[in-house]
Amino acid sequence: MRTVLVLLAAVIAGTMPAGAQKADDYLGYCSEEDNVRKAQYDETCDELQKLFKKQFPKAMRGDYASQRNIAYWLGMGNKSPAIIKNKITACAWRLVIIASGDPEVGPGDVMNLKYDCGQLLDEVERAAAQGQANALIAKIGRR
Repeated sequence: MRTVLVLLAAVIAGTMPAGAQKADDYLGYCSEEDNVRKAQYDETCDELQKLFKKQFPKAMRGDYASQRNIAYWLGMGNKSPAIIKNKITACAWRLVIIASGDPEVGPGDVMNLKYDCGQLLDEVERAAAQGQANALIAKIGRR
């Protein structure tokens, strides 16, 4: 059974947007109404997307704060359709943060990992997230 789960997770991991790792893969549709109504953090939908697109390449270069922001936006989402919630990829980013060895990693990161990867995901989803995290770590390490 374990082998089947690992193989299934590998298939799932290969089909998730993390394979491409482009910020645009995670952006939703912003209507005119969404850009009038303020989203969380007082940004409109378009402004939040611009912020995500600015933070994403920094996260891919190993920037700790940007990685935390990306994980948050993908996991918790917001009141705006700006960023498409993706709990598996959010968990993957939490795993990347913990594995980074960054001196800023602390108890809050451990708590976020336990929540995003433990409470929100089942065993197969966690295996898929681990596969994505491994791919992210390899990409970040090559930069």
